[in-house]
Amino acid sequence: EHAFVGHNEKEARALIKRSLQQQNVPKFEVQLHPGESAGVPNLTLHLEETPSKPLIWNLAWVEGGLETKVKAGENQGRRLHHENVVREYLARRVEGVADASATLRVPSEANPQNLKLISWLHDPSTGKVLSATSVPVSTYLGNP
Repeated sequence: EHAFVGHNEKEARALIKRSLQQQNVPKFEVQLHPGESAGVPNLTLHLEETPSKPLIWNLAWVEGGLETKVKAGENQGRRLHHENVVREYLARRVEGVADASATLRVPSEANPQNLKLISWLHDPSTGKVLSATSVPVSTYLGNP
């Protein structure tokens, strides 16, 4: 296991590169399909192989390009920029199957151009993230 300070870009890139070279990580894809209700897509998970132990499938709608005008405190009068703000989140246990499904509301207050679905698998016994992917909301809305 490795830890690093977030502002150390060189170390972060080296750790990411090593992580991407790891073997035996679960390979998976997530697809979005129209759901029964507008703005609530069906999400499907497909793992290349059935996992040998339970995994947690995490889903989060995240929005970037946000700004906050600070009204008080040490940053008063400044504009703070925010990326990957979690708007909706869901976690599902996946055990003994290669396919799963879920629904997660697309946040109506979010700007669709700045929205994406981030999905990752983690080991519930260690908390270690094993694999991750992202899908832009434009894929679901039909605007690639």
